[in-house]
Amino acid sequence: KTAYEIRLSLVGSEMCIRDRYQRRVRGSDYFFHSPDIMSEYAISIQCVQAKNLAPMDSNGLSDPYCVIKSTFSKAQPLKTAVVKKSLSPEWNEKFEFYAPKLDGAFIIKLWDKDKFTADDFLGEVTVPINNLQPGKEQDLWLELKDEPKEVQKKEKGQLRVKISCQAISGPSHADKAKLEDNYVIGKQLGKGGFSIVKEGTNKTTGAKVAIKLIEKGAFKESDLGYKILKPSLENR
Repeated sequence: KTAYEIRLSLVGSEMCIRDRYQRRVRGSDYFFHSPDIMSEYAISIQCVQAKNLAPMDSNGLSDPYCVIKSTFSKAQPLKTAVVKKSLSPEWNEKFEFYAPKLDGAFIIKLWDKDKFTADDFLGEVTVPINNLQPGKEQDLWLELKDEPKEVQKKEKGQLRVKISCQAISGPSHADKAKLEDNYVIGKQLGKGGFSIVKEGTNKTTGAKVAIKLIEKGAFKESDLGYKILKPSLENR
């Protein structure tokens, strides 16, 4: 028997296998973090567009982008692309975070990208996750707070976001024992301080997954286990 036990994640092969790093799914504007051991929910937030932003550049426009941070996880902030010369940018970029419970919020800050000086702050919004219901998407227009006071404009800046969540299901101990009955364990994909990540192939469907294994003794026995995430990337 290996000196490792299953700790976390059977995830689609497009998912990242290194925690705390931002990854783009090939061919799409989709970013995600790998799930934490305590994660119970996958929360998707999409920065769709903004309007009435403050003009911070000499041409009367801005080069806006968003920085998305969560209060419920230690994951590093994620960023959208920069939209050049616009006060009404469209990003349509989706991000996925993981949470142990539906408590907390996203803080999204908008910035104007500058080449030779520090980026200019355009305002921010708070998007709570407390009232999310699995499988139900919210489409929100939110007014920016703390917009630049030195810029006079008639209307408040706004950001449009879409947010949704899904529960991450965890199998029983009996299911865990059947892992090798259902998957062919293949080559090693990565390695961390207490874990290794191996490729797995579903014996029935042939689907490729990443299986993260945690070394025995690294955590309490009661904490050991893994969770199956039905990847929202499957149909993208």
